[in-house]
Amino acid sequence: SAGDSAGTETGEIGDTAYTDTQDGVLINSDFLDGRDVASAKQEVADRLESAAQGERAVNYRLRDWGVSRQRYWGCPIPVIHCKACGIVPVPKADLPVLLPDDVSFDKPGNPLSRHESWKQV
Repeated sequence: SAGDSAGTETGEIGDTAYTDTQDGVLINSDFLDGRDVASAKQEVADRLESAAQGERAVNYRLRDWGVSRQRYWGCPIPVIHCKACGIVPVPKADLPVLLPDDVSFDKPGNPLSRHESWKQV
């Protein structure tokens, strides 16, 4: 019936993809037909390496949530870029540093870099 995982038991077509990556085999996949997912991945990697078109690599997709927390203004570490002293922390008495309410997102890039009053301390 509709909603089945591609109707694996009934033969009917459902509204979701069939994704049996444990026991299933690939079909309609050219040179990978009949292979299980693990051996298909190995074959693709082998072919790319032998053709010098790619190489195996482990990519850790860890977000920098511990520092930036996906804020539009970047890293929430309050520092002042002083021409005389270099980079110095914002004094504790001035924390937290509040964002302005009137930023404009009409141009690409960091909206705070165009906000003159906010960046002058």
